[in-house]
Amino acid sequence: MFSAKRFLSPSHDDIVVKFTQLVQRSDVSSYVENFEEIKSLVRAKHPAITEDFYISCFLKGLKEELRAPLQLFKPETLTMAINQAKLLENTLEIWGRKEKIAQKNAVVHFAGSRVNGPENWKNSLNTGRENSRPSVKKLTKEEYNARKEKGLCFTCNEKYTRTQMFKSVPVGFE
Repeated sequence: MFSAKRFLSPSHDDIVVKFTQLVQRSDVSSYVENFEEIKSLVRAKHPAITEDFYISCFLKGLKEELRAPLQLFKPETLTMAINQAKLLENTLEIWGRKEKIAQKNAVVHFAGSRVNGPENWKNSLNTGRENSRPSVKKLTKEEYNARKEKGLCFTCNEKYTRTQMFKSVPVGFE
């Protein structure tokens, strides 16, 4: 028969659904607290659920950057999965800080001053570049053919060899 109580109070299955849909929204420690709290309710109502189910739910709820590497480790216990997740989170935080420092130093070192935003990147990256590269004088067809007939190098105007080394600034450069 129809029972209103069934719809007013959470059933056994509702807690399992809530448990399987739990996801990490902040750090691993907060996620573990929520996970353990709901896990205790699930375990009380469904004592036959195996450790593998809890491990699977824990991994499924982790953020992608933690879940994928942890699945490679194939943790055998929930405790191992939790500890590995915390270690991995700390490692990723350290790498992230080092990456931010490296990026900050690279921009300051390369541009010579702090860059405020993308609109200034182009100007700061090109600073001095145009003047540092020597200009190249293109050979005319006649000059090209004359050097080719005489067996001269197109760059330095000396006898061409396969192992040629330039002594100074090439002729074509000013």
